[in-house]
Amino acid sequence: MAKVCLIGSTDSSVRNMEHLVFRIAQILSTEHDIVIVGPETISDRIRERYKCVPWSDIEVVNEGVKFFKFNPILRRIYLLLALHKIESFDVVLSLGGIGVNGLSASIAGRILGLLSVVRITSDIFSVYRSKPFLWGGGRLFLKNNILGRMAIYFSSKAVLLHESQLPLMEAAGFTKDRFYIVSQPFTFPQESKSNLVLSNLKLKNTCRVILSTMRLDNDKKIALMADVIKEVLKRDPNVIFIIVGAGALKDWLMESLSSYSNVFFINQVPRDELASYYTRADIFLHLSKSEGLSNCIVEAMSFGLPVIASDSGVITTALVSNIKNELNEIVDAIMNYDDLVVDCMPTQFKPESNARLWLDLISSAKSND
Repeated sequence: MAKVCLIGSTDSSVRNMEHLVFRIAQILSTEHDIVIVGPETISDRIRERYKCVPWSDIEVVNEGVKFFKFNPILRRIYLLLALHKIESFDVVLSLGGIGVNGLSASIAGRILGLLSVVRITSDIFSVYRSKPFLWGGGRLFLKNNILGRMAIYFSSKAVLLHESQLPLMEAAGFTKDRFYIVSQPFTFPQESKSNLVLSNLKLKNTCRVILSTMRLDNDKKIALMADVIKEVLKRDPNVIFIIVGAGALKDWLMESLSSYSNVFFINQVPRDELASYYTRADIFLHLSKSEGLSNCIVEAMSFGLPVIASDSGVITTALVSNIKNELNEIVDAIMNYDDLVVDCMPTQFKPESNARLWLDLISSAKSND
């Protein structure tokens, strides 16, 4: 049994990271001891189950950290070395922030002679292109293309979410044997209250339902979604759109579509109710600027829904056959429902397979160290 130092995000506002830390810790703890390092704010379910050590707690007993106060990488390397003296962990696994947490974990692992694993969630070498270079793009280039490349180089193993990312890594000069492919753990809604959507929204059994369940934020194509909905309803006023989710642009989208009675906005719903929306839908629509591996798309695939998605990265285009980017082709795809391809969800996304892959990761890293 190995002791795994699991480094999570220090941004407590990232709800998805909290889920990720909990689910991966839940899997690995069946065969290994877990200590979660980094976050200053921890959810009750994590705190009650695992030993958690915020960066600030390590600083309290290590005065030497003040010499690295203004260098987050050197500071975290120093703190990991100090923590190892107390915890004696065998593996350092960084889940997010490859340019800071990832590089710190990989260098600390090299110094200590431990297994170090970093995680790559997207095409990190091109993310900077999505922002103006002087207003965020330059910072992303430094974190991903320079520091991130170093993190991969120094790590024992780098995790990719999907095999479609391998060509990107090879193009960056890395060999395939450095990488291990395992997605984030998925939990699929199980209970389906089949009449919930019909009764709550007073829908007819015969109407076609288009579903979207995603954050309504700037990294999604919210304006395009509004245009798609307006054009579809112009062609067929009987189509129903159900949008589940919250975000910074939700109010704008609701205002933009306020005159359309066939558009329903639903706040975040309990997991046992979410299944009823997937079950009732005919098409799943996911319009995004950039994605790693979308939980929403995988959930829709698990319910056998045809997915229409924009090109938001290599993983999306590898998983989804119905890739549409322009207004008219998205609308045409919705209108020609019978021509849509229903993609099968890969077996490695199923909870049992995914759990085994995460557990095997520790052995894989060890054998290649």
